[in-house]
Amino acid sequence: MTNPLTLTKRFSKAAALCAVATVGFASHSAEALEISGLIKVNGTEMSGVTIAAYDCADSTYLGLVYSGATDNSAGTPVNFAMSVPMDNVRLELYYTDVPGTPFADQCRAFVNCGEITVADGKATVNFDMTCGDEPEEPEAPGVHGHGFWKTHLNEWPVESLTIGGRTFSKAQILFLMRLPERGDKTRHLFRELLAAKLNVAAGNDDSCIIQTIDAVDMYLSRLTINSVLKASSPQWKRVFPAVKRLADYNDGRLCAPAAENDSRDCDDDDDRDDDDRDDDRADNRRRR
Repeated sequence: MTNPLTLTKRFSKAAALCAVATVGFASHSAEALEISGLIKVNGTEMSGVTIAAYDCADSTYLGLVYSGATDNSAGTPVNFAMSVPMDNVRLELYYTDVPGTPFADQCRAFVNCGEITVADGKATVNFDMTCGDEPEEPEAPGVHGHGFWKTHLNEWPVESLTIGGRTFSKAQILFLMRLPERGDKTRHLFRELLAAKLNVAAGNDDSCIIQTIDAVDMYLSRLTINSVLKASSPQWKRVFPAVKRLADYNDGRLCAPAAENDSRDCDDDDDRDDDDRDDDRADNRRRR
């Protein structure tokens, strides 16, 4: 049997309004199946949807109908009905709102083998096709350094954050961010971790940094912010590579680009202060 889906000429919509069209069906047998249901497109009951049936055993084409106007007379809304000569079938659905569009270019959906439940020679198939262009994902806003977040509170995507196992309000975070580092690397760690979390919460890609965020978060939970962690201490040297990676992420050097409107305080890039240099000089003296 010739497959009408290969034809370029569409059947008229007048034929589509017939609830039980029998275009090109094979003769019925004792195993005939009556299928009816409601076809929607993007949530709207739709006429003019092509519904083609195929045998699941060997993909033999069995015929097609078009969905028509919705009929509620039996108490259950239906807009198509069809008879096929066997009860193990699959359906292909095609839809376009542009007349003359080839089937290959139409919106297409499938009711696969095994998805049609048969009872007493009848089956109900309700299907909502999703057609049209996929919605574009919103463009990531880009990352900022902690200096930006300190001075642009209205840009924060959240009102509070859990950092190091403790939840801080925006006011508490701002107070801690404004403290000079003065040789206490817990403050530096806090700032970079905060900025990374805000960048992720704002919608930026976190695939390259989420494990680092979790690791530094766990590390900070074992410390106290403002506990005067020196740059020369083993604890800081152990966590420094991870903090440096946070800084790289916040600067747009990893998987998320820097925001075009980024505004950074000078302390964003100044990871070393006078106390750090004093610690380094003390280390050098000890090595001598």
